[in-house]
Amino acid sequence: MKNIFFIIVLILIFFSCTNINDIKKSSNPAEPVINTILTPPIFVNASRKIDFRYDGNVIGINLSWFPSPYADVYYIYRSIYSNSGFTPINFLINSDIYDYYSYTSKSNGFDTNINFSKRYYYKIVSSNFTMGVSEPSSVISFQLLTDDIYESDNSFDTANFLNIGSGFKQFHTISPSDDKDYFKFNATKNFWYSIEASYSNYPFSVDVSLYDSNKNLINFSYNHVFTADYTGIYYFKILDNNLKGGDYNVYFYIY
Repeated sequence: MKNIFFIIVLILIFFSCTNINDIKKSSNPAEPVINTILTPPIFVNASRKIDFRYDGNVIGINLSWFPSPYADVYYIYRSIYSNSGFTPINFLINSDIYDYYSYTSKSNGFDTNINFSKRYYYKIVSSNFTMGVSEPSSVISFQLLTDDIYESDNSFDTANFLNIGSGFKQFHTISPSDDKDYFKFNATKNFWYSIEASYSNYPFSVDVSLYDSNKNLINFSYNHVFTADYTGIYYFKILDNNLKGGDYNVYFYIY
């Protein structure tokens, strides 16, 4: 009985000396410790980046910054607002094998999880494994209007020149939905040429219009096989009949 009484007394003493709020707090994960000695990185810039791969292009926003003293790794925070809503993101480290991480020891990160025509805001935080984390960096923003690296090509005057051979392929995007892409190429009289545009996202419907050097319409279809009547410049224009927009490839063959 004496032993039981002694145990009960110890339990009562424990609860009388312990604040219940302290017990609740101890169950929460520790907040990152902000260390004022650890300085946030300084942004160099945000820019458009495209990595060319055998199985498709990787397009996004590339962020670069000056390294921070004592930093082991860096975290990227993103928001669609300039002064609130920032959350950490996973970003691409190695596009060859699609390596995505939530941190990096390098001084750059490649954000590919984006919507075109939307502006994004970024902050960077330096982290030291023993010292804690820095205050966030200043904010930098960037907006990708389209994933087509050949824009602006929306008129005869800005037509994308195709200096090409047979079997040539080029990736493009109709964005916004009423976008028009113009091309020009040198043709040789009596040679056969084939122009074809293929797309992957229904109901995107490609229309290809062929023009002579004076910009007079020759014909239009989803593809063209024709014999050049003269040696010189030809133009063609691609648009989406359904005004939905999307990605497509241009294929060009010489016979």
